[in-house]
Amino acid sequence: MSVIDSLRKSPFLAPLLLVLAAATALWILLSPWIPLSKTVPLLAVTLLGGLWLRMGKGWRRPGFGFAFALIMALIAWPFAVILHTFGRVDMISVAFHHQAGMSGMDLGMVRKEIVLTGAILLCLLIAGWALTSYHSFRRMPLVIGLFLLGSNPVLLFLLRDRMMDVPDVVLMDLVQDAVVTPPAHRPDVVHIYLEGLDRRFLDPAIDAETARILRDLEKTGLSFTDIRETAGTGWTIAGMVASQCGVPLLPEGGVKGLWQVIKNPPPSAPEGPADGPVPIWPILPGLICLGDLLFDSGYDQSFVMGAPGAFATTADFWLSHGYSKAIAQEELIGIYGKEAIADVTFDAFTEDKVVYDAARQQFAAHLAQPAPFYMTVATIGPHGVPSFLSSSCTADGKAIRTDDVALSARCLAVQTRDLIADLQEEYRLSGREGDLRIILQSDHLNHASARLPTAQQEANLVILIGGTGAGQQISQTGGMFDLYPTILDWMGFAPEGGRAGLGISLLQAPGGRMTEIWSEEVFTRIVARNMALFGKAWTPREG
Repeated sequence: MSVIDSLRKSPFLAPLLLVLAAATALWILLSPWIPLSKTVPLLAVTLLGGLWLRMGKGWRRPGFGFAFALIMALIAWPFAVILHTFGRVDMISVAFHHQAGMSGMDLGMVRKEIVLTGAILLCLLIAGWALTSYHSFRRMPLVIGLFLLGSNPVLLFLLRDRMMDVPDVVLMDLVQDAVVTPPAHRPDVVHIYLEGLDRRFLDPAIDAETARILRDLEKTGLSFTDIRETAGTGWTIAGMVASQCGVPLLPEGGVKGLWQVIKNPPPSAPEGPADGPVPIWPILPGLICLGDLLFDSGYDQSFVMGAPGAFATTADFWLSHGYSKAIAQEELIGIYGKEAIADVTFDAFTEDKVVYDAARQQFAAHLAQPAPFYMTVATIGPHGVPSFLSSSCTADGKAIRTDDVALSARCLAVQTRDLIADLQEEYRLSGREGDLRIILQSDHLNHASARLPTAQQEANLVILIGGTGAGQQISQTGGMFDLYPTILDWMGFAPEGGRAGLGISLLQAPGGRMTEIWSEEVFTRIVARNMALFGKAWTPREG
């Protein structure tokens, strides 16, 4: 008898391989730190080995258990894609994007994750079905279906909301409008949101050059070393809203919990004349944000990014709060031409090199006008996995997507250092009376969190360059919403009591901040419970 015949006659090897394949599939699905491309082949080999050993033996027809598992797998598929793209499934973000829509989003950005998570789920279903031919495992598809149901993020979110103790707090009742007195001297400001470039990239273990550049930039400004990411602030537009308006970003109010949010269709953008400008959709019109205060103080404000303006209503947010101009991908096409932008666009995002070039042009336009200005720039490079690498950082001069988040972070760090030097020199040569201040801030923690070293604390990068405090570090714990009053304070618009939105300026003494009152876990429950109570923020103010 040959070795192959012996293996096929073994009563244990085939079911062992099939159980191993099913367990491996579940393990991979729930482990965002595992590279899919390296584990799926191993899973496939294990499954094929079990199927080959089982070949020619009796198979059961798929029954109710298999149908149930199939339905649960289809429901789990999009969440598995989100988990392996962003490192976690943030149900508040999912609910917000359901309402705000996904205009401008290219599924090509996550095509690999879609294919590979689909392949893993298929392997799981096949392994479960094959195991039903063994009497001891005849209920395996049902078990798999129940496991997928029990690990569904929507169900877990709802159960936590219903079963766990939540303090009786209405967040909107705690939101305070900033009361400020404009200073005699109004500084010009450039605010750069560095996509996913959090404080972990100060660790040379990730990339020595990135760490060196960031540390050099810290020496030129005032930095904050413990800005936590709390619920409702963990994705790009949410990080922007938190730091500009002092609140977490929650879906439009008037609903009763997550289930109703998910059932509500995405809102329709307002219709305008066919030959006129597209009207903006008011985003959080019930809030007074940084842009609103600066507009009332005579600032000219602009926003530059490489994504389509409609994505996550980003352009509309800035235009809703005192900004006169939003330069998004559509405007970049008008500046550089459709063909040129197509060559440096991947997965609907235009590379950071072009965004920074457009920012240089907009900066020059601001310098030509007498009004003080506040220019905001958003990047995309080290998003997570995948990340995006600008043409200036590739050997062949072509923009690409990459799984090497460290390389993408280095590219953005170099580009940002050069941009800052250029803007400072241009400002000096302009002879403009005033001073230029620059804010460097990660919009959220990097979405490849599960794959990054943990030696450095998970905290957002915040460096304020200009004014006083060069080289100083503030270790006071705060949230993203504390940056709103901090920026006002730093610009000389010191808000009364150091308060704005839910935040308290980090330039003030400790005491009373959300991160000091509640643990991250408890605050997350508070935010989740307040999704239905946030309607006031979406309701325009009277007058």
